[in-house]
Amino acid sequence: MKSSAAVNSVGIFLVASSLHCGTSGGSNGSGIEGGTGASSSGSSSGSGIDAAGGGDASAPGTSSGGSSGGADATAGGSGADSTIGIGEGGSDGSSATDGTSGSDGSGTGQDSSMKPDAGTAMDSGVAKDAGGIAVRTTCKRGVAVDPKYPPAASLAPSAPSSPGVSWWYNWTTNGAGGDSRMEFDPMVWDGTTYATCCGSNCKFGGNCDPSLGHLHAAPPTGSFAYLLGFNEPNFYAQADMTYGQSAAAWPSLMATARAAGAKTVSPAMNFCGSPADPTLCSDPNVTRPDTYLTDFFGACTGCEVDYLSVHWYSYGSPTCDLPSLQGYLSLYSNFGKPIWLTEFSCDPSHSAADNKAFMQAAIPWLESNPNIFRYAWFSVPGGDTPAAVLQNPDGSLTDLGKTYVGLPQTGCR
Repeated sequence: MKSSAAVNSVGIFLVASSLHCGTSGGSNGSGIEGGTGASSSGSSSGSGIDAAGGGDASAPGTSSGGSSGGADATAGGSGADSTIGIGEGGSDGSSATDGTSGSDGSGTGQDSSMKPDAGTAMDSGVAKDAGGIAVRTTCKRGVAVDPKYPPAASLAPSAPSSPGVSWWYNWTTNGAGGDSRMEFDPMVWDGTTYATCCGSNCKFGGNCDPSLGHLHAAPPTGSFAYLLGFNEPNFYAQADMTYGQSAAAWPSLMATARAAGAKTVSPAMNFCGSPADPTLCSDPNVTRPDTYLTDFFGACTGCEVDYLSVHWYSYGSPTCDLPSLQGYLSLYSNFGKPIWLTEFSCDPSHSAADNKAFMQAAIPWLESNPNIFRYAWFSVPGGDTPAAVLQNPDGSLTDLGKTYVGLPQTGCR
């Protein structure tokens, strides 16, 4: 979501990238976040999943798919504040979830062979760095930024009264330019080489940016504690990988992470469409993010994934609010892994005031929920969500940025 969005004939937002497609906020501007219409119920372990959002998931023209349901989405009957309870093992990642996979989205259960290992514990972090950043944090709050605009010093932790931002990423493996008080986490953006993705297979040309973290390019430099996986591979304007391709590429990413003693964060997921309109999807038969992950885990036998990465925006929803976010996150409750919410904000139809109200409601919940390992606000100057930007071009904080750095941090481990 680095660039301006255009609207097509069925009301789906398409990104016309002026830089690269590596940072489209989850929905890639596709207007597919929500639905208050029919609920998509696939469940395992008895957890009913009603993911909240906005317009009817089956109705093209308002939301090209998306999660449907209401604000009272629950996982395992735990209530709204436990919408992403991850099973018997909770945040220690020790529980194995079961269920059947299917590309039709009828089951969100994780393949039983993919049991979280001990590495999924919500630990205190590892004293490592990447991209020249020599700090390691145990706090949750982060930011997703354009590689051209690393986070300014004004975002960094500075005092008890200003908890600040503790970590950041930029869809690349290069963390140069960030403030030394903030941890940088590298990302392997897709499973190709720079040369390959810039050939005939690169549909939009947006991922022809050599700074992106391509799987077979140079690995991240320095040491690092976490390695983020492919960016929205179910979108053909993003990493553009079927679940089978992601599964085939994962062992290489996993080997890079394990060689550095780092943990892995899954491919970053969001809705790419609906059965009625799979226009933006890499595989038109797999439009739901939970279905993609279920099939990925089923195909990636023996693969290790320590955390889930997901994106959320309020596309298709009349409101940008916490219940909608909670409902969406409940889709992932059956995978048995702590969650990194690596992109989120209100969609472009909302004002700075809307973003502020949402932020003030969402951050305390994210901080207090033990199943949220980390979260990163999407802040890209010149992108598709100008009302959500945290810092000005000169590095000073916007009003929203001041709110973000000042909200209490209660989730540091």
